[in-house]
Formats: sequence, C-alpha cells, structure tokens
Amino acid sequence: MSRGRGVNTVEVEFNDKVDPNSITPATASDPPSRRSFSIDGPNGPAPGTAGEVGSIRARFRFVDGPFPAGTYTATLFGNPDPANARPTITSARGRRLDGEPAALPSGDGADGGNLVFEFDIVP
Repeated sequence: MSRGRGVNTVEVEFNDKVDPNSITPATASDPPSRRSFSIDGPNGPAPGTAGEVGSIRARFRFVDGPFPAGTYTATLFGNPDPANARPTITSARGRRLDGEPAALPSGDGADGGNLVFEFDIVP
C-alpha cells in the first residue's frame, strides 16, 4: 500500500454476519487488552474507530489521517482473554471468530483462533 494514496482504512470481510458491537478497535482511553481488533505499527497500537460495513464487513479507520509508512500487524481476536476482559469478534449468531490463518477464508471449523496478518505502508 502506498502512503501517497492516503491509506487510512483497513476493511475485512467475514463469511457470516458479524455482530457490529463485537468489533472494538484501539482507542486512546482503552488498553490494548480490551480490543477485539488491533493494529500495531511502527509507533505502537494504531488508534482508530471501527464500524460495520454491511452485514459481513468491518472497517477500521485510523484516526490520525493516513497510516505512517511502516509495517503493521493486524489481529482479529477469536480467543477471549478473560483476565484482561478482552472481547472476541462474534457472528450475529454468537459464534466466535474462527481465525486460524492456514488459508483464506481462515479457520479450522471450530470457534476461536486469532487471525493475524501484516501489511506495509510504503512512502
């Protein structure tokens, strides 16, 4: 991705209707352990907003304008972390994200698993 194009959004598509309330991105006031969708970059967690785009898509929008150049790691959590109150992404039917990234679409057929992927923003 090229920063010159002003990339400020990451959009993911699910194979089932997603519960929009389960998409919780990084915010300045919420610790990373309480996010179901995290993007970490060269300056740490990328603060942003998230919302549902249709019934099977979710969008993360970086709040500080275009992403700075660098390598980013996005994590969509299907495994809960009760000790830190971290939620998981769930379907409208209450099933947790099946996130094992062996192939796309991800998953091994069982609830749970985190989907992790990287992307680069180049100058």
